[in-house]
Amino acid sequence: MKAKYLREESLPKGEAWKLENGWKAHKSYTWQGIAFVSKLEAPDGKHYWHCSNGLDFRETYSNMPEVIEVFESLGSIPLPDFARPFVGKAKDFQDRPIKGLVSVFFNR
Repeated sequence: MKAKYLREESLPKGEAWKLENGWKAHKSYTWQGIAFVSKLEAPDGKHYWHCSNGLDFRETYSNMPEVIEVFESLGSIPLPDFARPFVGKAKDFQDRPIKGLVSVFFNR
């Protein structure tokens, strides 16, 4: 997928990108320097997915509706469908997939 680098919104340890589908993606790095997608922001600017919440917090907390309610009240959503094919595609230095990480699926 094509994307535009957003220099003014990027941080020293992460990059912000505007995807061609209208979403905004944040590219970060593991402590080993492996790139991954850490956050996806919806075009509405109100909803987002963040890696720290897991791939789908609704599955993780299915027996705790109060937790799901808190995530949703903050604008959190599960990983969008367009990014799901890239889960586990990021690889470590021994070429093994890193479970749960979303690999970078966009470029200029």
